[in-house]
Amino acid sequence: MDFFQLQDEEATLEIEFIVLEIFLKTVPSIIFLVASVFRFHSIRSVGFSRTVVYSTMLKWKIAFSFMMSLTWFVLLILVFAEPKSFVTHNWFSGNGKEYWSLFYLFNVAAWFVCPLLLVYEYRKRLPEAWYTHKFFWSVNLIINLIALIILFDVYVSFFLLQGWVNVIFNFMAFFINLILII
Repeated sequence: MDFFQLQDEEATLEIEFIVLEIFLKTVPSIIFLVASVFRFHSIRSVGFSRTVVYSTMLKWKIAFSFMMSLTWFVLLILVFAEPKSFVTHNWFSGNGKEYWSLFYLFNVAAWFVCPLLLVYEYRKRLPEAWYTHKFFWSVNLIINLIALIILFDVYVSFFLLQGWVNVIFNFMAFFINLILII
């Protein structure tokens, strides 16, 4: 194997990683954020119920959504907080590409807005709109499963600690989205 072939393989893995891990996982969040603004605006005039007893399922959805927001935030912090003296093959900090992880802020925001919209709709006695939560959870389920399958080798080979955190995160995100859809 010569030097140029190794560079081509690394470039292909880098593009695959950027497309699947960064952009593909961010698109549903951006769509959800836009749809949430539309949903908030469209149901703004509907009155609130004075007494609200939150169902157990709603409480779980709220807890899981906040947990996903926190997890995305921790993943973002891991990229920037990793000590430079720690020997690793981290794709982000190994070559000065930490800025790509800022796309994770869209995921943090979307998962944070998710429970806020859930409570807002619930207090107005409205069902979840198909174009907000149900779409967001379903697409995230599919994307996390695809990323877990396709990028498993990339996670494990490019990263040490953070790679396994990413594998666990994708596995957890898959099951949380599965639970939220039900």
